[in-house]
Amino acid sequence: MKQRKVAQIGVYPPPVGGISVHIQRLCQALEARGIPFVIYDNTTGEKDRDVIYTGKIETWALRYLFRCREEVIHVHFLRWQVRLLLALLRMRGKRVIFTVHNMRGEEQPASWLKRVIIRLTSRLAAAFIVVNPNFVKKLVELGVQPDKIVFIPPFIRGTQEEVPLSPEVAAFLGGTENKLLLANGTIGTYHNGVDLYGADMILELAERLAATRDDVRVIYCITHIVDPVYYAKLKEQAAKRGLERVFRFLHAPREYMTLLKRASLFLRPTNSDSYGISVYEALQEGVPVVASDADIRPPQAILFADRSVDDLLVKTVGVLDGSIAVDLKAEPLPDYAEQIIALYGLSGGAK
Repeated sequence: MKQRKVAQIGVYPPPVGGISVHIQRLCQALEARGIPFVIYDNTTGEKDRDVIYTGKIETWALRYLFRCREEVIHVHFLRWQVRLLLALLRMRGKRVIFTVHNMRGEEQPASWLKRVIIRLTSRLAAAFIVVNPNFVKKLVELGVQPDKIVFIPPFIRGTQEEVPLSPEVAAFLGGTENKLLLANGTIGTYHNGVDLYGADMILELAERLAATRDDVRVIYCITHIVDPVYYAKLKEQAAKRGLERVFRFLHAPREYMTLLKRASLFLRPTNSDSYGISVYEALQEGVPVVASDADIRPPQAILFADRSVDDLLVKTVGVLDGSIAVDLKAEPLPDYAEQIIALYGLSGGAK
């Protein structure tokens, strides 16, 4: 039987982020299995494979209802209006699957109209993949049918090229005696009124470490700048504090994997997380992780109290100096691509 084509609808890197990297890795898994797919992306930029640019996603989705040629539609967008529009493809015999990558913004009670939209989407959808088990109860409360919800963590092993460090970055890192602390995230995304990815905390941590030791270098890899004013403020603070020797912002560096392999520690100070793919990526490379206790973390991670720079400093120094033991010998991290692809039902007809 001829395999059917899969549509991946979301954001493909760049910009780099948890969702876009997940889609990139899922496409690599499809390609490795010889499964044909198409990527529909509403962002611009130089991609490493062909994508179809959608423009405004709502307008595109309306047109796609009539133009869709793929049989399996995998949607990664978060807005319920978009989800409902694409769920209507079930009326054309398509198998529509949604991945719920996060539920930020769902804290407030849903209006009656939103609940109607969610119930209709649920009736039409084949499945909802959640990346965090806590999302199951929340979706059911919103009106999603429980038997359509499947928990599949989003971590998928990928292939990423190791790129030699630029002379500037290599000079900043110095010799191998220096310990690299690595973090990443967007600049200017907020949750509960504070920096979601904790770039402000990384900056303060760098300042405190610089006051007591000379062997630490801190790099924050920027995946996307949402608030340029906030970014300018952070850079100004770094300059005023005289952190040029110990701290750098890098914009989506191509040598990220090279930096990760060189790192002594990966930091994840987010005040909310759906899963934290970067955490698992670091652990896969054998890099210890210090992360906030704001959400579910793997047992290998060392946790600090959410938004506490004091505790972040204690845990960071403890791991660097060996006074806090890190167990990286847990079972290998699983690869969940096969579970996702199994939901596509490619061996049979649309369900």
